[in-house]
Amino acid sequence: MSKDEVVITIKDDTKYLLANYSRNMVSTYRIQELVNDDFEIKVTCKIDWQTIVKSNQNFTGVICFNGAHFGILCKIYDGQPVISAEVWSEDNDEHIVNEAHVLISKDKLDEEDWRDITLVYKKNKSISIKTDEGEKITEIQGKILDYQNAYLWIGCCDNHMPTPQEFRGDWFGQIKYIHIKGKKEYFGKYEFNKKTRYKIYDSSGNGNHLISKYLNDGGHIIVY
Repeated sequence: MSKDEVVITIKDDTKYLLANYSRNMVSTYRIQELVNDDFEIKVTCKIDWQTIVKSNQNFTGVICFNGAHFGILCKIYDGQPVISAEVWSEDNDEHIVNEAHVLISKDKLDEEDWRDITLVYKKNKSISIKTDEGEKITEIQGKILDYQNAYLWIGCCDNHMPTPQEFRGDWFGQIKYIHIKGKKEYFGKYEFNKKTRYKIYDSSGNGNHLISKYLNDGGHIIVY
């Protein structure tokens, strides 16, 4: 990493989010529009597998829409590290997880370098994951669940106050680049070179700035 590159470190007390509404109505491209069509997410990150293993979590979210998790996740299956793209759907009144995943060498548990990860979602057709290890694609069964009211989370699957700890999916590592692109244009671009204590600015021009998770006295997330 060059000295000019800026990263964010995700740990227990550091989470970022994009709410599905804005108090100042600055967004010109809403989550509701993004999840209703094709899109892709690209991220460059360094995964802290050792801390993930020690946290005893079955799954952790790099970038996720909350609810039934929709995004890029890091998982441990019987000691095997996995990077996956997943979305939930409904088919014949049954909820189904549609997951595309790649296996990561167990050597990476001890020493992980920067890696590029790409999720590609084709509306109600397929979801795929691409990493340095290869690419996998999964066809979606039925119709995806409704994610129009979801928040977009960076560094977890869901950190709303009512969410039980075992479903929060707290991720650990560093991120230096996130690009989210809809079918025709960028939704959000984050290189982290313009940020404050409470906000990471979106350079796409759509006003989809990420905010740090900040709770009021009642324990509720403040959206500003």
